[in-house]
Amino acid sequence: MAKESRRSILGSIDTKTKVLALVTLVIEGTFLGSIAALPKDAVFGALVVCAVVFAIVVIGVVLIELAEVRRKEQPSAAFLPSPLTADSPLLNEIIRGAVHTVCRGVTVPKTPEEARLRAFIFKKHGNQLVCTHFWAPDNLRVKEEVGLSFDLDRALADKVVVIKAFFDRRPARTAVQPMPKNMKGVKGEVSEDLEFVLAVPIYNRDKESSIWGVVDFDTSNDIGRALLSNDVSDTVMYHLADHLRLIFSLSEQSGAIVKTA
Repeated sequence: MAKESRRSILGSIDTKTKVLALVTLVIEGTFLGSIAALPKDAVFGALVVCAVVFAIVVIGVVLIELAEVRRKEQPSAAFLPSPLTADSPLLNEIIRGAVHTVCRGVTVPKTPEEARLRAFIFKKHGNQLVCTHFWAPDNLRVKEEVGLSFDLDRALADKVVVIKAFFDRRPARTAVQPMPKNMKGVKGEVSEDLEFVLAVPIYNRDKESSIWGVVDFDTSNDIGRALLSNDVSDTVMYHLADHLRLIFSLSEQSGAIVKTA
């Protein structure tokens, strides 16, 4: 029973604590050995060395623990809906999960903050695409993008990626140039530092005939451009559009899941 009890106690101890205990035992053994082997005037020096090594190990363990805490907290707080985005925990989690999947779709993991990724949902209202939902990393100054609209005019497809995705009925990605102010067919502000956009149409429930709207990710730096240019982003966006199609089709039937603007 005593052995089993000791095993259960040892099994419940995390790796960092075990390492710290091992280092402590090694330092203790080293110091005791130095007392027996070293001259008396060198024992104090050995004690100082052992104390320094122990302090370095403790600091290292603390830094690792703090890094893990920040990493665990980051996904829930890193990517937030704007104030006028319809409140839907399910939709927020789907968008957040999609963004984090894209951010980790390259060899070195990235974050929405580093990539400066933003996400938009545009719904077709009459002859316009109107932004109904907007998410951005909390390190960006969030402009209230909900309400931004583009006329469904093929002449805008060369300058507005969501319009291109709508008319082409397939994903569209491109580098973008700053949009002229007071541009015809555009209502609302578009960020001047925008560099790259990936947009995918969201079909209605029938999935074959009509388009409900468009979802897009955009970025304002090279890290985000690389993420939105790889194959992982294509796969994620396809699945995201399918999820959104289901969510909004159910919403429009029952009005119980998502309240759109």
